[in-house]
Amino acid sequence: MRQHSLRNFAVKQFPAWAHPPLRKLEMLALTATGSVLRHLPVRDASRTPPRGAAESLQHYAAAHAELATYHELYPAHTVVRRPPRTLGTAPLHPGFATELSRRLPSAGVGVIRGGRVMTSMGAVITPDHHLINDVSHTGAGSNPYGHPLFSVARLPEPTLVKGRVAVITMYAGNLPGRPYYGHWLWDMLPRLHLLEKSGVSWDSLVVPQVARYERESLKLLGLDKRIIADQGLNLAAEELVVPSLSGFPIGNYSAWACQWLRDRFLPMAPPPSAGQPRRLYISRAKAATRRMLNEAELVSALAPLGFEPVLLEEYSFLDGVKLLRDAEAVVSPHGSNITNLVFCRPGTPIIEIFSPKYVTACHYSMACQAGLDYGYVIGEGTVTRQQRVSENITVNPAHVTALLGRMMKQ
Repeated sequence: MRQHSLRNFAVKQFPAWAHPPLRKLEMLALTATGSVLRHLPVRDASRTPPRGAAESLQHYAAAHAELATYHELYPAHTVVRRPPRTLGTAPLHPGFATELSRRLPSAGVGVIRGGRVMTSMGAVITPDHHLINDVSHTGAGSNPYGHPLFSVARLPEPTLVKGRVAVITMYAGNLPGRPYYGHWLWDMLPRLHLLEKSGVSWDSLVVPQVARYERESLKLLGLDKRIIADQGLNLAAEELVVPSLSGFPIGNYSAWACQWLRDRFLPMAPPPSAGQPRRLYISRAKAATRRMLNEAELVSALAPLGFEPVLLEEYSFLDGVKLLRDAEAVVSPHGSNITNLVFCRPGTPIIEIFSPKYVTACHYSMACQAGLDYGYVIGEGTVTRQQRVSENITVNPAHVTALLGRMMKQ
């Protein structure tokens, strides 16, 4: 939607240090605006913001059996993770310490009669005008009323679609001009597994803006013919079929998602190339954010250990799968460039490098599910309470090679 583009433009006008307080201000503004709009008189409810929010598909179906059903496929459960490897005796960064144990919610498929979806946001709206939080989540906060949809004064005219429409798109993977490979591979694609396992049929599939890798992966799965990728639609379906988000809460991935990705795409990847297994440094040199500022120095330090720099965006989807499948070890700054670690062989050493101003355990959670040997290095600088998502990174190469030597030896 247009406000996403305006927001992205506005964000670029401010330095990175200003982003955390601006995000807080934005959430307060969205919540306040939404509180006013959803209490105004309604003329056409299909074109006004939702009037309320439901916690989850499961809760909504339980309370509205006349409008929705929910097929649970994986019950809520707790995962306990092996601590990541670090250099020295310093305590784990709080971003990892809090993720050693995590309660993952139920996963399944909901069918909502007369449900709607905002295709540019992946936001799911019920026929009685409630936003369903767990499948519409923005990742920006736990308050569902902070969702941008609540502050939209007028929605587009509904587009009616006959039959059953399944939804795999989501907010964080569908911002205009900013497709996120990681969210596509880990959050959205595994929702197809839930559709398959449930046996719930569908006639068309709502997908994101269809970047190159999205087109390639959908074609490999034979799903490139029945898709709806139009942006900005207020799509009203006879029946809306909604699988759970595989990484909800955002960044916490389940074993079933990891296994499905491996089962589907590894058999399709080209056979291994001749020669020794490759040791990879996956660069973000072409990325707009989180670039390694002293990358040349790091690459020089890794070269004697047999590491070569690669750019994942230069590979086709399947060649990118093969690249990580055949890797003997991987070093990478944090970002979507390391997403394909899900295809690595169990036991593969992985080192992820962070700015001290932005640390997240999402790749750690997937590495644990894939049985990888995961470690991290925090770059130079001062740790801050507020996360600066786009912060660039400077790292001491000796810290990376020291941890790598320890992991490779073990």
